[in-house]
Parts: sequence; C-alpha cells; structure tokens
Amino acid sequence: MLRILALNRKLVPVAVRKILRPIVFDKVDRAVRGFKSAVIVEELIDDFGVKFHFTRESLKIDASSPPAEKMRSYLSTILAKYYIDNLKVEIKKGLNEREEEGYWNHKAPLGYLNVTDLPSKKAVVIVDPVEGPAVKKVFELYATGNYSMPMLIEQFNRSTVQNRTWKAMEKVLKNPFYYGIMKTKERLRPGNHQALVSKELWTDCQKIHGIQASQHAKNDKKRALQKPFMGVIHCFECRHRITGGDRRQVERENLYLLPLRKQAVRGP
Repeated sequence: MLRILALNRKLVPVAVRKILRPIVFDKVDRAVRGFKSAVIVEELIDDFGVKFHFTRESLKIDASSPPAEKMRSYLSTILAKYYIDNLKVEIKKGLNEREEEGYWNHKAPLGYLNVTDLPSKKAVVIVDPVEGPAVKKVFELYATGNYSMPMLIEQFNRSTVQNRTWKAMEKVLKNPFYYGIMKTKERLRPGNHQALVSKELWTDCQKIHGIQASQHAKNDKKRALQKPFMGVIHCFECRHRITGGDRRQVERENLYLLPLRKQAVRGP
C-alpha cells in the first residue's frame, strides 16, 4: 500500500491527499518492514503531509513532530527490520525440518492434494482419488513407447474434469515425486507421501522421453541442413527468394532449390 501511495505529487489529487490524513497502524512494524518502506513513509510525511498514528506505542508522526518522537520511530524501524530478518530465518529453519522429516512444503503436484492431518495438525499430501489413478495410467501408457504426448493428454483429459496441457504433462513425467522422492533446490529427499508409480516405471518413462527428444533434435538438425540457402539467395529470372525442398529416394536424398511462387526447378 505504501508503494502505491508514494506517487508523484502531480499524480495525487488534493482530495485524495486529504483522505489519507491520518493513517492509523497498530505498531510501527505494521507499516514499516524495512529501510525501503521507511523511505516511503518519510516521503509521505514530507511531501504529502500524511500523519501516522501508531496506537500501541502512543506515537504520532508528522512533519512537525519533535526529534525525540522521530527517533522513537527510527528505532522501531530498526527493530522491525530485525524482526523480519529473524522471522525469515525461523521460517526457513522450520521448512527445512519438515523436508528432513519427509513433508512436502509446496503445492501438491498433479494427482495429489494438500490436506491437514487432524491428529498431528500437519500439512500433508495425499493421493487425489480422481486424478491420481489417471496420472498412474499416463506413466503406464508412456512406458510402452506406443503413445505420443498428444495421445497421453487426450487419455488423461478423458479421465478427469480439468484439461491439462503439453507442458503440464511433461512436468508430470519428469517429476520424481511420483515414485516417492521430493526434489528441492538443494537435493533429492525421500518423502513420506504415497508413491503412485515404482522407480523402475519412472525410469522407463525417462528413457522413452530421452529417445523421443533425441529423435526430434535429429530431425530438426536434418531439416536445417537440408535447406541451407532458404531466404538467402534469389532467383535470377523472377527475383523471388529461393526456398528448399527434398525428395527422398532409396539410396540418396536430393535437394531441390526453387523460387517462391514458381514451379520447382531441380538443382544441380
């Protein structure tokens, strides 16, 4: 909110500036969480004439406040900065402890649900009764090598309510979470959630994906080599740019160069 209020004086109507006076907060750390927001507060006080009231600390700050009152607000800003930094450290420590215990700290992947375990009151991940079996079926079909990505997406969308994209399905196939391993920024850790597939099935899917990706890369490279002069040279007769086409035969591949908007002419 403070960033929105700290606009150029010409962009803030006079009526809005009158409404902004005064602004009431419970404590200083509710308005100021660091030195950047402290600068914004100073600009609001000096440039817009905004008055801040901090009820719990019985502190009123405006352009005419005595230096002692401003010093109290400055000290509160430093304490607020310390509070935020310490809070970040404690939150990160708690998240790391959960990961070491095998708990997932993020949004559940496709096929799982985020729920709260009532006995322990901890956030856990369980298998989605609708999308979980559909995800497992996707792995089983893809491991056969007979299903392309569009066929998998069609099969999955037919079994669930919400349609998924190519990118989402690729993310599913590459995620080790489905055989019980949590992938974090630091390392791979075993999770205490229920695995949908075995490690062997997941590994087979990675092999199939690698073979298909390699084949696509080879085809792209081959197509690029087949048409080296496309859009670079022009036809002497019609002045149109030259494009390429290929005709595959049993023993060799012939490259044909032809101008755009003209009948193909076989190259030498």
